[in-house]
Amino acid sequence: MNIFLFIPGSVLYLDDINLTSKNILALIISLSRKEGFCFASNEFLAKSLGISERSVAYSINELKKKGYITSERKRYIRYIKLNNNILIENELQLKTINANLAEINADFANTNANLADTNANSAQYNNNYNNKYKNNYNTYRHTSYDLEELMKIK
Repeated sequence: MNIFLFIPGSVLYLDDINLTSKNILALIISLSRKEGFCFASNEFLAKSLGISERSVAYSINELKKKGYITSERKRYIRYIKLNNNILIENELQLKTINANLAEINADFANTNANLADTNANSAQYNNNYNNKYKNNYNTYRHTSYDLEELMKIK
């Protein structure tokens, strides 16, 4: 069975949390898709990601402090809920980044087009120069010398 973790761009580009916290947040998002919350234990999260429960506890606390998640206990179950406002804000930042990248790519395409025009102009100039040189060469070259003609010059 192939199991994988999808990390949304809005999580991947968060620069205020470490990679472990990003992975945990992505897993919480994945587990919360159906109900809007999940009730995964630290043990489950640790086993899923192959890390220690202590790392999970640290990351969960970090995510709470940063406001990415909230958690509450009802009886013996911990409910972890996403703070959608922060994720939506990061989604908007990601869209801005993508728009900037699109603008950069358009500028790059224009630069490439300009270079292609310059190369075409250079090739045309070189062809014209070579043709002119070839014509001049054909006009002034001497393939055979007539010795009698050369002697008359003296």
